[in-house]
Amino acid sequence: MKKYIGIIWINLILSSTVMADITIPWTKTGCESVKGKWITAHATTDTGCDANHCNGKNFCSSGVPMNWWSSLIFCQSIGHKMVSWDNLCPGTIYKVGANCANIKGVDGNGAAWTDIPVTNSTVQCALLKTGEIRECNRTNPSGGGYALCEE
Repeated sequence: MKKYIGIIWINLILSSTVMADITIPWTKTGCESVKGKWITAHATTDTGCDANHCNGKNFCSSGVPMNWWSSLIFCQSIGHKMVSWDNLCPGTIYKVGANCANIKGVDGNGAAWTDIPVTNSTVQCALLKTGEIRECNRTNPSGGGYALCEE
């Protein structure tokens, strides 16, 4: 019994050390230091944008696709949070197939997860290249989306 308690105690100590939080500087260099990709949304003056639908915000995207849960942990582990729908697609009502002008055509990969669940297994997301709004499966073990963190 003492052996099992000792093993559990050691695992708790090691896991708390590994789970230590860091906060990266909110800069392109800070994002790249965790193998992320710095993404800047469209400014209000860009073609197809206005003050209601574009915000020019910066985001840090994970360098690899991951499932929603891993994305949540990735953002928290670097001291930031997953992107909200309002910051990803400001002024855009969530509707599958609609477009998100704020990120349409930005230099990014795949689908960007948001912090908004639709059901127990799906979440709001948007494709960075096309701006297409989708409902993505957040329990997909092979990933399917990229973490998108905000300040």
